Amino acid sequence: MATTATSSCSNRFGLWAWVTTPAPLQYVSVIAAPVAVAVLWGAFATPDDASRSGKTVIATPGLLLLGAALVVYHLLSWDRVLWLLGH
Repeated sequence: MATTATSSCSNRFGLWAWVTTPAPLQYVSVIAAPVAVAVLWGAFATPDDASRSGKTVIATPGLLLLGAALVVYHLLSWDRVLWLLGH
């Protein structure tokens, strides 16, 4: 299940990179954006997380990690959020 969610997330960031990047850099950004997100997601983790090895590079409280993920998601979809608020 986690692999499917991770794959879906990577596809989403790749699509976002393709749509928001100028044509000459689209192919680079489609690879770079999901890789950057994966590195960040792997570096920040809640200590003793049972779904991981329990080790982390940067210990982050779970609530802060969830909040950061939600903020980033909504910043990347700001046009949709504005549309929803307008209707």
